[in-house]
Amino acid sequence: MIKKCFYLSFVAISVLNANSTTRLDDVVISSAGFEEKIVDTVKNISIITKEDIQNKGFSNIKDILKRSPGVSISSKSVHGDQIDIRGQGDKASSSVLILVDGVSINSLDQTHVGASLDTVDINNIERIEIIPGGGSVLYGSGTRGGVVNIITTKASKNKEFHGYLTAKYASYKHKEYQANLSKSISENIFLDTSFQKLNKKGYTNGTKDDKLSANASLKFDISDNQELILNASYAKSELVVAKNQLTKEQLKEDRKQAPLGIHDSEITQYSEYISRKRKYDLKYTLAQKNFSLETLSFYQKLTMKDRIDKNKGLKFKFKVPFEKGYLVSGYDYEKMKAQRGEENITKVQKETNSLFLIGKYNFNEYVNSMIGYRKEYASYTMQNTENTINGNTKANNDAYEFVLNSKYSDDGNIYFKYEKGFISPTPYKRYDKTSVTPLEYEVNNIKSEDYDTYEIGIRDFIFGSYITLTNFYSISNNEIMRNMHSDRSFNWENIDETKRYGVELFLEQYPTNNLTFNQSYSFINAEITKGEDKGDDIPYVSKNKFVFSMNYYINSKLSTYLDYQYFGSSYDKEKVKVPSYSIANLSLNYEFNSQLSFVTGVNNLLNKEYNEYQSTRNGKTTYRPAPERNYFFQLKYNF
Repeated sequence: MIKKCFYLSFVAISVLNANSTTRLDDVVISSAGFEEKIVDTVKNISIITKEDIQNKGFSNIKDILKRSPGVSISSKSVHGDQIDIRGQGDKASSSVLILVDGVSINSLDQTHVGASLDTVDINNIERIEIIPGGGSVLYGSGTRGGVVNIITTKASKNKEFHGYLTAKYASYKHKEYQANLSKSISENIFLDTSFQKLNKKGYTNGTKDDKLSANASLKFDISDNQELILNASYAKSELVVAKNQLTKEQLKEDRKQAPLGIHDSEITQYSEYISRKRKYDLKYTLAQKNFSLETLSFYQKLTMKDRIDKNKGLKFKFKVPFEKGYLVSGYDYEKMKAQRGEENITKVQKETNSLFLIGKYNFNEYVNSMIGYRKEYASYTMQNTENTINGNTKANNDAYEFVLNSKYSDDGNIYFKYEKGFISPTPYKRYDKTSVTPLEYEVNNIKSEDYDTYEIGIRDFIFGSYITLTNFYSISNNEIMRNMHSDRSFNWENIDETKRYGVELFLEQYPTNNLTFNQSYSFINAEITKGEDKGDDIPYVSKNKFVFSMNYYINSKLSTYLDYQYFGSSYDKEKVKVPSYSIANLSLNYEFNSQLSFVTGVNNLLNKEYNEYQSTRNGKTTYRPAPERNYFFQLKYNF
C-alpha cells in the first residue's frame, strides 16, 4: 500500500515544472567543516531552515526530525529521545551523533540516556543539518548512522533594537511563552538574547513538563574578516512521568492511565526528574582568501537527580584553498565526565585527543574527489566509592574516507563514497557487573566497533523535481551488546557482524511560486549476519518510512502546511512485532502584517492510536502510548 501511494504521488507531481533552485543554494557546514553551498558538496545532506521550523508550529526537535528522510525517533527513555538514522535501532544513542553548534550532547551513559534534546529551545534554532551515514573523519566516534548538527541563532549586525514575543497554547494545558531581544552594543559588538517558559500536562494522567530556558549570544566583529562569538545557555526542566508502561489490556481500558508497579520492593506510579543544563562556548573565526581558521572551546554540565554529566573541550581546524581544491586539517580535544548514584557513587571519565585531515581535489570542472583520515587516542577511568570498580584503560582508533564525485551538469552530480569508521565504547561499557551479592565489578576487554560503509548518491533536477537518491551498504564488526542475567548482573560483549543496507529518496517540486510538494521514502534492512543470532533483524528498525508534505501560500498573508507520515513495522528485543502506524498533521499560518502573525494547527489529524515505545520482558509486552489528536495555537509579534 505504501509503495503504491509513493508511486502515485511521484507520477502525479513530477510532471510539474520546477521554477526554483533554492535547495542547491543552501549553505551547509557539516560536510567538510567550513561553509559551502549544497551544489558544491559531495554528499546528500538534508537541511531544515528556521522558516521551516517557525512557520509550521513545531513544538520540539523530535517533531521536526520525524519529518526528515530516513530519520526515526525512539522514546526509549524519559531521560532523552533516541534519534535513529539508517537502522541503528536500540543502538542509536551510540551511533548517531547529535551536535549543538558543533558540540556533542550525547550522554556517556548510553544504556538508559538519549540526547538531551529538550534542553534546546527550538525558537533559537537557525537551521538543522542532517548527514546520513557516517562522518567519523570530521567528527570522530559514533557517526555510523549519521550526524545531526543543530545550529543556533547568533547575534545579527542589525543596529536597531529588535526581537519578537510569542505565546503558544495547546492541548494538555500547554502554555508556552518566548521572548527574543537583540541590540548592537557598539559599532562592532552585537547581543542576542532569548527566553522560554513552558508549562504543560502530559498525555498520561498525572504527568507534566515544566521548563525554563535562557540563551545569550555576544558577537564581536574584530575586523572585516575576524569575529568572536560567545554563547551561553541555561535550561531547567521539571518532569513527572509514568513509572510503568501499559499492558495491552490497560491500553484498551484507558490509554491515559498511569499504572502502578513494583520497583525495588516499593509500589510506585510516577517518577519525578529535575534537570539543569548549563552550556558555554567561545568561537573564533578568521576568513581570508587563502586561509580560514576556526577554534571552538566549550563547557557544558547536565545534572538530573543522581546523575551529573560534564563535558569540556577544544576544537581547532583550518582550511587552505589551492587552485584545484582545498585542504582541511584539525585537532579535537574532549574530556567527558559522568557521575551516577547517591550512596555508592560511580565516577567515569573518557578523554580523547584526535587529529584529522581532509583534502578535496578537482581534476577538472566535472570530476573531483575527497579523501580523509582521522586518528583518535582515548583513555578511560572508572571507579566508585566502595572501590568495587577501579580501572584504567586506553584505546586508539582510525577512520578513513574516500569520495569520488562527478558533476555532470549545472545542477546534477553523482558520487561514490567509502568510509571506514569506528565507535569507541563509553566508560560504562568498559566494566561488567560480575556479582550482585556481594556487589562486584570487573574491567573487561571490550573492543571498539568498526564499520565499512559504501554509498552511491545522486542529486539533480529531474522531471521538474529536485531529487536526491542514495543507496548505502554498511557492515559492522564487534558491535557491542549487553547481556543481562537473571540475578541482575551483566556483561558486555562484542557480537560478530551486523549488516545494514537501504535506499533514501527525497523529491521536492515547485509547480508555482506559492506551492511546494515534498516526498521522501526510505527502505532499510538491518540484520545480524554472524554469531548466535544470525538472521535476526536488529530491534526497533522500521524497514519502510514515507513522508508526503505540501506547503501552499493561498495569498500573501495566508499559507497552509499538510504532512502525512508512515512508519513501517519492526520488532522489539524479544522479537515481538511493533506495528506500523501513520499520522497526518495540518497547520495554518496567517500574517496580519510584518509584525503580527499566528500559527494554528492539528497534530495527529486522523486521531490514530499508536505507541511511542514498546518492550517485551519475560514474555510480557508493555507500551508507552502516543498522544491522540491534539491542537495548538501560537501568536507572534515582531518588533
